[in-house]
Amino acid sequence: MLTKNELKDISIFSDLDEMEAEIITSLLEQGKYAAEEIIFQEGDACQGIFLIRQGAVQLRKLVGSGQSILIKASKAGEIIEPLSWLNMENEVNHYSAITLRPTETLLLGKWQINFLAEKYPALLYKIMKNFSCRMASRLNQAQMDLVDAEQYLEGGTYT
Repeated sequence: MLTKNELKDISIFSDLDEMEAEIITSLLEQGKYAAEEIIFQEGDACQGIFLIRQGAVQLRKLVGSGQSILIKASKAGEIIEPLSWLNMENEVNHYSAITLRPTETLLLGKWQINFLAEKYPALLYKIMKNFSCRMASRLNQAQMDLVDAEQYLEGGTYT
């Protein structure tokens, strides 16, 4: 089981108080996967937020004729499938998650998120606020990277 301190090392849970961290750790479902095992596939219904406790996971997107491209490699302490959980009722996974080596995950699933919404809405709001701040930062960085790439392709300098 994840300790409260380990939970607080994950960005969206970093500012939880002791009671809030206790609630979240009690709700997490543990999963264990062998190397090269599929955690979830692109197109499957979203299950929730996966936290990588140990190991590493590659996120792959199908393109063209059954080929896939690597979107990202994620390691312990990171979250995988971060966007679909915002609309789990109608959302599917936008890529597949496949382990690179033996991996342990923790899942905050659909029923747990609905439970938080019903019983602890302030806690869920805090998690969503942290998640939103994290996503805004990542989107800003992606936008800056696109501007740099555009300048580079137009013959400018790369910063």
